[in-house]
Amino acid sequence: MAISCERIKTGRVLMMIAMLACVYSAFATTDYGQMSGRSQKVRIANVTAKLFYDTDGKFSDDVFSGKVNLWNTVLEGSSRDGSSSAMLIVVEIEAYGDGNPPKQKQVELTAKYRIANGTLQGRAANFHKIVPADIRTNGKSFSGFWIYETGCYPLELKARIVGQKNVLTKKINLGCGE
Repeated sequence: MAISCERIKTGRVLMMIAMLACVYSAFATTDYGQMSGRSQKVRIANVTAKLFYDTDGKFSDDVFSGKVNLWNTVLEGSSRDGSSSAMLIVVEIEAYGDGNPPKQKQVELTAKYRIANGTLQGRAANFHKIVPADIRTNGKSFSGFWIYETGCYPLELKARIVGQKNVLTKKINLGCGE
């Protein structure tokens, strides 16, 4: 008699496990559980650029805000906090939509500009870098890029997520003169 009672208890336990598995699979295939096989989509949310002031180690406001003087940045002046010949570019990506958090992505940044070399045209410079980007629990990732020898010539930035066709292009109108 003890054997049949154990079989009955085992049968009930197995039935409970099977019912829980059914409930779990129902949620795993709906929007409620977000555990379907799809990943969330990812896009570039923003690109910011800040001058690095080599006189005090501080950063400017975002150059795209319109609050930063981009003329003669290599010279220290009263209209700016200091001189700058380097820039920090930050590419923000975000996940959106239904699905699982996305797997690691890669962010690519290219910059075309000129470096002052004593001639009017300057020397052509190309910057290209790809870095990993892990989407965090807040659904965002920030990737930083240093660009050196900036100052007197405009920069054209192109940012994209590797594997996607969309490219975000921005221009920074640096310049020098009297």
